[in-house]
Formats: sequence, structure tokens, C-alpha cells
Amino acid sequence: MVNITQLRALCEVVREGSFAAAGRRLGYTASAISQQIAGLERAAGAVLFEREAHGIRATTAARYVAAQGEELLMRLDDFDSLLTGLADGAHGRLRLGSFPTANRTIIPRVVASAMAEHPAADLELSEGNTGYLVTAVVEGHVDLAVVHVYALVPEHWPSGLTSIELATEDLLLVMPVEHPRAGAEDLRLGDLRDDRWISSQSETASSRCLRRICATQGFVPTVAFRSDDYSVVQGLVRAGAGVAIVPELGHTPDAGVFSVPLREFTPGRQILALHRTANSNPLLPNGIDALRRAFADR
Repeated sequence: MVNITQLRALCEVVREGSFAAAGRRLGYTASAISQQIAGLERAAGAVLFEREAHGIRATTAARYVAAQGEELLMRLDDFDSLLTGLADGAHGRLRLGSFPTANRTIIPRVVASAMAEHPAADLELSEGNTGYLVTAVVEGHVDLAVVHVYALVPEHWPSGLTSIELATEDLLLVMPVEHPRAGAEDLRLGDLRDDRWISSQSETASSRCLRRICATQGFVPTVAFRSDDYSVVQGLVRAGAGVAIVPELGHTPDAGVFSVPLREFTPGRQILALHRTANSNPLLPNGIDALRRAFADR
């Protein structure tokens, strides 16, 4: 079996033309290089160098093996660099998961930053709700997940997960600009008890939060339309179909929509990063830093 030391010795001897010169390049004595070449000749079953009175001469077989060996050694050097890169985060893969509104507004900046800082690394992105993302992290399908938690709908994470707060959001009350209470200085949530409401699907955290907020004001909202897409919700509001409560990330300023923060429910929603505490992926700290910067600059 040929070993790497023998192959390096062969390539250097062919390049330098002597055992002594090859030894100086590799940090060995001429005798040690000669022993490596002898071992390689036994393994190959062929003479690689003709011994002459004043030196050696590489045979055709030696030059052929050296040419192939140079390519192999370069590939091994590349492989060594890859292994080093895995340890310091230059190479490798980071699997990121997030929810739709963050993917629309914040995560593209995270992706761009990660690609610029680690061009040789692979970045994957998946999308889902909090339940899906938590399961993906626990099962090891995602390294780092961005999730949201409504203050009125607390969550309890499985053991073995670490959570990092990235941002807090206000909840915004949105209504058509033509609504009689739009812009009123004394606007109260209870003033809208008889309005039609637009909400997400009934068992989502957003929908439960709406019900709990309205309960503090003594009424149950009449939900006429449901969508998990905040652009759809806002479009329905603009069209006069009803009023709604949306988080900041889900709101886009619109001349046809009046919005006001629900200050009594601050913070309305927290944005967190979740990862397995035992995850040793060297790219994980870089991903967390990129998320922190992106949410700080939002």
C-alpha cells in the first residue's frame, strides 16, 4: 500500500533530481528519502530510479507515477483545506428556517450577509410556522430557526433547545382610512366590538392572540374573513371588508389603511432564534450574528 510520505518523496525526487535535494525540501535526510523510494519501488514492483555513479535517473515509470501523484497531492491539499474550513466555518452547511413574514422582510438580508462572509459555505432556507420549525430543529433538520411568540400566547420549548431574543414587535390595529374611528384621538379597541374582523386561521397563535386581546375589552370578535397571509389581510382591510390586528413585520404602509400601535399590549410579539444547545456546527454562531444584525437594522 502506497503512503502519502512515499508519494511526496517520489514527486520531490523527480522534481529536484536527487535524494539530497528532495530531502532538504521535505525536511528529511537523503538516506530517509532513499528508504521511502525503496519502499515505493517494492510496492509498485518496478524500478523507479536508476542508480548511476554520480546520481540517479528517473525512469519512465517514475515520471508517470509522479505526474499522477502531483494531481493526487493537490487534491489532498484541497481536502485538508476543506477539513480546516469545516472547523473554522469557511466551509460547511447552515440550515436556516423561518416564518413567512420574516422570510419576506428580514431573512433576505441574512442570506446576503452570510453568502458574502462565507462564500464557500452552503446555506439552506426552509419556511414554516413555529410548530413546524421547532420540530425541525429538535429532529436535526434545521440548525437555526427564527420563530415568533405572542406575549398573550406563551410557548414552552422542548428541553435541549436554546432561545435567543432577536426583536420585539408592536401589534398594530389596522382599518380602512374611511372607517369612522380612523385617526380618532380617543380610539379604543372596545369601539370596534361591532365591526367585522379579519384574522388568521382559527387555531393559530395570531388568532388566539386576537381573541385574548378582545376578551380584555369585554367582547368576542366577529371574524368574517381568514387568511394567514398578511398582505391578503391588509388587502381586505383596504377594501373595507373589516378591521384587523397585525404585527409590525406583517404590515406594509398603505395610503388606504390606517394603523395605530396597541401600546397597552407591548411587546405584542417576540422574535426568537432557536437552536439545539448541543449543535456544534461552526457556522451556527455566524448565523446568529447575522440574524442579530439584520433584526437590529430592520
